[in-house]
Amino acid sequence: MSNSFKKIKDIVEQERNLGDFLLDASLYLAHKNIPFESETLEEHISLVNKHFVLLVESSQLDCVIDKLISDFLITNKVDNQRVELLGDFLKMIFAKTIIFHDYGKINPNFQGNKDKMDNDVFKSKMIPNYILQTHHSKLGAYIYLVEHFKDTILSGLKPSEQQICLLFTLFLSYSILKHHSSKLEFINSKNIAFDKEELEAMTVYLKNYQIEIPAQLKVLESDVFSSVQLENKIFKPFTEHKIIGDFPLYALTRLNFSLLTASDYLATSEYMNQKPLESLGLINEELRNKIILAAETSHSYNQKAYQLAISDFVTHNPEERTAENLNIIRQNMAVEVIRSIQANAHKQLFYLEAPTGGGKTNLSMLITAELLKANQEINKVFYVFPFTTLITQTHKAILKTLNLSENEVSLLHSKAGFQTTEEDDDYGDKKKDYLNNLFVHYPVCLLTHIRFFDILKTNEKETNYLLHRLANSIVILDELQSYPPQHWDKMLYFIQNFAESFNIKFVLMSATLPRIDKLNLPIANKPEFTDLLPNAKQYFRNANFADRVNFKFDYRDSTLEIDELAEIVLEKSEEYLTKNNKKGVFTIIEFIFKKSATEFEEAINGRFFDEGCIFVLSGTILESRRREIINFLKNEKNRDKKVLLITTQVVEAGVDIDMDLGFKNVSLIDSDEQLAGRVNRNVKKKPCDVYLFQMNKAGIIYKNDKRYTVTRDSISKEVHEEILKKKDFDKLYELVLKQIDKVNGFNEMQNFGNTYLQFIKGLDYKNVHEKFQLIESRNLSIFVPLRLPVEVSDEKDSFEKIFSENELKFLKQNHIEIENGEIDGEKVWDLYLFLIKNKTDDYIKQSIEKKVISGIISKFTFSVFLTDKIKQDLKTFSNPEKQFDDYFYLEHHTNAKIYDYKKGLVESKIESSENYIL
Repeated sequence: MSNSFKKIKDIVEQERNLGDFLLDASLYLAHKNIPFESETLEEHISLVNKHFVLLVESSQLDCVIDKLISDFLITNKVDNQRVELLGDFLKMIFAKTIIFHDYGKINPNFQGNKDKMDNDVFKSKMIPNYILQTHHSKLGAYIYLVEHFKDTILSGLKPSEQQICLLFTLFLSYSILKHHSSKLEFINSKNIAFDKEELEAMTVYLKNYQIEIPAQLKVLESDVFSSVQLENKIFKPFTEHKIIGDFPLYALTRLNFSLLTASDYLATSEYMNQKPLESLGLINEELRNKIILAAETSHSYNQKAYQLAISDFVTHNPEERTAENLNIIRQNMAVEVIRSIQANAHKQLFYLEAPTGGGKTNLSMLITAELLKANQEINKVFYVFPFTTLITQTHKAILKTLNLSENEVSLLHSKAGFQTTEEDDDYGDKKKDYLNNLFVHYPVCLLTHIRFFDILKTNEKETNYLLHRLANSIVILDELQSYPPQHWDKMLYFIQNFAESFNIKFVLMSATLPRIDKLNLPIANKPEFTDLLPNAKQYFRNANFADRVNFKFDYRDSTLEIDELAEIVLEKSEEYLTKNNKKGVFTIIEFIFKKSATEFEEAINGRFFDEGCIFVLSGTILESRRREIINFLKNEKNRDKKVLLITTQVVEAGVDIDMDLGFKNVSLIDSDEQLAGRVNRNVKKKPCDVYLFQMNKAGIIYKNDKRYTVTRDSISKEVHEEILKKKDFDKLYELVLKQIDKVNGFNEMQNFGNTYLQFIKGLDYKNVHEKFQLIESRNLSIFVPLRLPVEVSDEKDSFEKIFSENELKFLKQNHIEIENGEIDGEKVWDLYLFLIKNKTDDYIKQSIEKKVISGIISKFTFSVFLTDKIKQDLKTFSNPEKQFDDYFYLEHHTNAKIYDYKKGLVESKIESSENYIL
């Protein structure tokens, strides 16, 4: 990407100093921070401008802004020869939003108020019952609008071009109006308007800035910014589609808000902390070379793959099932991926479809290294996952394979807590860490899909801080099939547009990959994805992957009772031992609801499986117990034991275990495949069996999922079997995509083009955000005040920390000590309530404490679907005096036996629990 218009840096540098035109500029203050000298308005604006330029330059946003402005003008049929002239003008307006954002702070009531600037110079000038009160955002927006409406009218542009510029100026003034608000709502003449009294109060401040209203603007009279005038003169061409919005305008307004609020925050922090920003956490040349070298050399199999990739080596996949052949096939995939990315590194959209056990995570790191090698402008990497367990696993792999330190990788999810880079307790360093956490100033970031797509479509200020940071990055989107199909059209729209406008390299990967680019969306440019393994089916159908498991459909269509199922599992587990002449067996059985899992454990009644080797893994199991179970299953010394893992679908969330025999309640076809991925995972055994059975009705939770309805209504048992055995998931997804296209048909009213796309075109930020929720159900978080271990045994008979050193230090500072290797949950909760309820004037210190304690709280917490019924049921076991928001404190868990550390929530104590506890 190359920039076409004047650079932001040049626009800012050519701007006059505030003192050159603001009368008595030195008298106005922007911030105060005792005991330091108060910051003047001129100093603050200068510091904001510095950070604005820094953010633009570091993420190379000039090119992004230029492309969006060009696309906006071309969409509105501006002649090519006029695009450069208008583009420069609009970019100047874009930059001036940040420069002008605090001009309203000259309000004497803001200056003189003791809770604001407490500026003695203005205390006698304060106006009683002032209509502007102590606010400054609206006055700043007004001054900005007058100045740039004036510039537009005096510019000599054609009337149609002036109309575009006036509208653009008006829309960007919304950033100034809302820069102290928590959310963007909807740009219209009601949200950007000033009543008569406000205009009379604000007009007098123009002379302070030596701004004169030209005769051409006076023709519109003083109520030019009233709702009626704005609607008739400015908004009407937009609402009547004479001026078209679409993605470029939507992205420009949000990017402007991101840069304004981020620059303002960073500048304010620099003054308040009396410490300049040290780093934006980008991939520099040294780090780039380190990542590339590590990807090529950190593992012997990657070294070999790179050697073969640059030779005339022709890949050949052996069919015989052996560990050696499996590694050859993995190596062949790596060679093919390296060659594919080298040939297509200039493109934006990629698919990586690879079989379970094929080393998909490793392949993604090779892709990352090759894209960094070929695209010098790329300076950030985002790994996006549907589940926090995948983040944890991949975090370890990335640190090792790419030779990264903890300080170079950020974890952005609800359980991550507060990430610190300093060993000491210096508060100044904690403030630096706070900024790094808030703005994700790390070269590599691992985050959940909910957090990532929120950045793309949010209307919330704090999340929108990160929008500018996405530019010139690599985004690896893993397990694409886990995203709800009803949102695939929105996902595709945002992925395509952000890739093109923000120069983002998207890599979408999965073992069961829906080809969302086949969706028929009403967008100008059809997205083109490059397959990095264009012949992926040859790997899926190779015996080393395809024959890893045998799907058995004996019980798929007959509804089993719990006792029947228990006898079948016992029989097949014993058969496995006999047929394979082994001492041990690892059997896994997955249910849809936890209630069935509990009933099944009772039906097994300790038979056959070794004592202490029957495990329950559900959504109500706490993290420390989950780690104990997973580490036990991964410990090789336990392979001779007879083990039963009873689970719900949480085991599909990327849990890295290797089972011998599988049973699964039929649900979604790709979910069936995910469970199979936990069986014979390392392909070291003879083909293992996975039995599908019918018990809980999947429609209870999947009734709105098109994969479920398509499977139920359009896929026969024979096709179901064929899809799983041949790994031909395209047969499923083609039907699902057709269903989405049917809903999006142009004759339908409730479709993407007629609803969601209109929110984007109309700058309805609230609905853009709220109508695209990857998880639409609300959860109830339940805190269990148990004593939890500080560390648990790991898979190598060593120890894995449950609480980080930073968390333990924080607890100790707050008088919570380790007792017998455990942390007392009751004391943790009391500390949490104390920190939440006792506000302090030190916002950053309190925010850090809240972030740290939230990470600790998550270790004692599980979630269930929030319904009135479960809230009512759990009240019996909770303490209302210790409730907080959507948290329940499960105080009576011990005596009432409502919770068991090893088994989770005892749902038999709760009526009708099967529909909301997983």
